Amino acid sequence: MHIPKNGGSTVERTLKVHDACHASASDCEQCDHDAWTRSYTFTVVRNPLARLVSIYEYLGSYGLVGMSFDNFVHATHLYPLMARPQLSFLRTSGAAAGAVNVRAVLHLENLQAEWLNLSAKFPRLPRTLAVESHRIPQHLRIRNNATPWCRYYTNRSVLAHARRVYEEDIQWLERSPNAGMPCATTAGLSVKLGPGQSMCDVVERNCGAVREPWRANYNWETSAVKSQAHA
Repeated sequence: MHIPKNGGSTVERTLKVHDACHASASDCEQCDHDAWTRSYTFTVVRNPLARLVSIYEYLGSYGLVGMSFDNFVHATHLYPLMARPQLSFLRTSGAAAGAVNVRAVLHLENLQAEWLNLSAKFPRLPRTLAVESHRIPQHLRIRNNATPWCRYYTNRSVLAHARRVYEEDIQWLERSPNAGMPCATTAGLSVKLGPGQSMCDVVERNCGAVREPWRANYNWETSAVKSQAHA
């Protein structure tokens, strides 16, 4: 299940799948119940607050957002596909609250290691994820943005609203993480900002330096892309 802005394009390139849609579990089950039932389904989830920043920057790279991040957080209803909660992609019709209907959940913050574990179960899967493509120059400002996602959350009212929008995702991640899930996935989700604090202060206090280690091995494949990345 390809949830937008959760590393799904990297997974698709690894599987040599192109132009997949962001269908939900419910959509897939209704389309072909038998195929859905016999398939091994999996997804990648992410810290919802980090994902919201990624959505904002992604849409901004295409000129689709003409507002500050603070205003965007209060306008997520204008982007019903990109900004919908992650759990809404993972339920079939009639699923219980908090339940997901995929067999495996990977975490973006630990994607390299968790993909290796998944591929060990299925010999036909590539053992390593595909190197990030350089085919979409518009994404360069996002992937080379020196500002950690958490520094966007400097306003307590904005943070509170983002938490309300993704309340169920946050509670689900905090309540039932996979064994070995890195603390960066959920760190800071259950606390409020103090005076003068940003989310970075909270995450760094709980997890150390803020980073997304699954991106550390990406290589830019042409000097042209490298020069754009540093422009």
